[in-house]
Amino acid sequence: MYSSSCKLTYETMTKYIILNNLGEGSYAKVFKCEKIADGSIWACKQLFKTFESMDDIERIPEIQVFKKLNEHANIIKLHEIIYNNRICSLCLIFEWMDMDLYIYIKDRKSPLPKIIVAKCIYSILIALEYIHRHGFIHRDVSVEFVVLKCN
Repeated sequence: MYSSSCKLTYETMTKYIILNNLGEGSYAKVFKCEKIADGSIWACKQLFKTFESMDDIERIPEIQVFKKLNEHANIIKLHEIIYNNRICSLCLIFEWMDMDLYIYIKDRKSPLPKIIVAKCIYSILIALEYIHRHGFIHRDVSVEFVVLKCN
């Protein structure tokens, strides 16, 4: 049902500590959280909508997309889906990324070197090709949705 790297869990968010609120959109809040067991950092997207069943969850477009695209190096990973059936709430646990491309560019004192720009564009194009090959279209490719891991 889910890719081998994404687990579906029926429980509450007791395995994670919320560190801070990263933002809120029209259908979810996003938090930075820490997994208690190993101290790893994750992004938690808590959806506002309630879900009565697994069938409801299976129909969420974002979950359908990540089920198919969870194995590509240039696409953020959906690590875990936490469904609390007692209160019908849903949290999606994503791989933690340090910043988006907008912040990275904005905080620089000088323009990005051409080689870095070329590598960024290439990585984005490889991810888009993979997405399109699997039958999806990304409708909002922007610097705010290109996320980076500093290493």
